Amino acid sequence: MKSCYSGWKYEGSWLGSLLLLGAALGSAVSPWVIKYGRRHTIIASGAPRLLGWLLTIFSTSVYTFYVGRFVCGFSIGAISAATPIYISEVAHPSLRGTLSCIIILGVNFGMFIAAFFGTFLDWKGLAVLGAVFVVAYFVPSFCIPNSPSWLALQGKEEDARNSLRRLRRKGWGIEDELQQILTIAEKVSRDKSIPWKCLFVEKRNLLPLVVVTLVTVVNRFSGYNAIITYCSIFIREAVPSASEYWSNVAVCLVQF
Repeated sequence: MKSCYSGWKYEGSWLGSLLLLGAALGSAVSPWVIKYGRRHTIIASGAPRLLGWLLTIFSTSVYTFYVGRFVCGFSIGAISAATPIYISEVAHPSLRGTLSCIIILGVNFGMFIAAFFGTFLDWKGLAVLGAVFVVAYFVPSFCIPNSPSWLALQGKEEDARNSLRRLRRKGWGIEDELQQILTIAEKVSRDKSIPWKCLFVEKRNLLPLVVVTLVTVVNRFSGYNAIITYCSIFIREAVPSASEYWSNVAVCLVQF
């Protein structure tokens, strides 16, 4: 991203860090996802995301920038908690794995787009572009149906049937799939009475929990986020003759 306010040498590290801090706190909305639904969480996350970009666009001080980045990060964390669940629940079983993997692909593509446009846009232009993308997803999100699985968990069988009918093409038999969803919802409702400690003491649960936790911790503490956030600075200081912006594009392209 091209020039920002002069004299922001140290504040720049806060601009990068506050986004990640906001995302960490935003991911804590998982109970909201369970209680109020995936669709409502996706919709609700759009408003603060847009607010964050508007604060960035019209910022007059570094502190407004700070708030904008934190709010954007919080929204990212919230939607990251809801979107994978929603996609896995509304997708047809034959496409579920593929569509779930596309989420990460979409994140990497978005980073590439930001790096590419950042080569010739200043920080305000890039913020405007970010706001445009938010509006492009926020407005249509009001038209998406609730997850049939979530509706089944709420005991709304007829609403789940109507939602599934909207999600499948006309003439597609949905009753078998609906019965599977209702069966799973019933099992989940029964399992709610199982205490949390069973997750940590039963061997069948302990191994998957340890594996997932280790993979997540290693991934987050590997320095990946720091490298991506400050990639252009690293390149500028390591190879002064190289174009820091196009080098950043190349890194994001390889990642994509």
